[in-house]
Amino acid sequence: MQLRNEWTVLIIEDKPLIAADIEQVALDLGAARATVMRPEGALRAMLLSGPEAGTGPDSAADIVVVDYRSANEGARHLLDLMTRSAAFVIVTTTDPVGDADRRLGAADLVLTKPVSSDNLRSAFRTALDGRLCQAV
Repeated sequence: MQLRNEWTVLIIEDKPLIAADIEQVALDLGAARATVMRPEGALRAMLLSGPEAGTGPDSAADIVVVDYRSANEGARHLLDLMTRSAAFVIVTTTDPVGDADRRLGAADLVLTKPVSSDNLRSAFRTALDGRLCQAV
């Protein structure tokens, strides 16, 4: 099933192979653009512009996929900023769900790593269902 290509994805992930897998799934589903950023770069850009300004890296993205580790202070701050944006926020984490930081509750969807391509496709479809486009 291919979806209309009027949606974009921002992938914030520090592992290039994982980021490439997420990017490929998004593009296979018809994303017009998938941008990959390392967490440090995304946080720096968000702090310089802010999600409220509408100029941050997430401002043009319909869906944001964020790698999250509760032990990382920068990741917690980045997630706080992302959940204030208009984007649908999908969090990927290695944190056990029972031990997940309370901030994960602000995400639209949480996936526990390792995340399969099928789970990513399902997550993107959930994000797109009724919000951004209809299946073609």
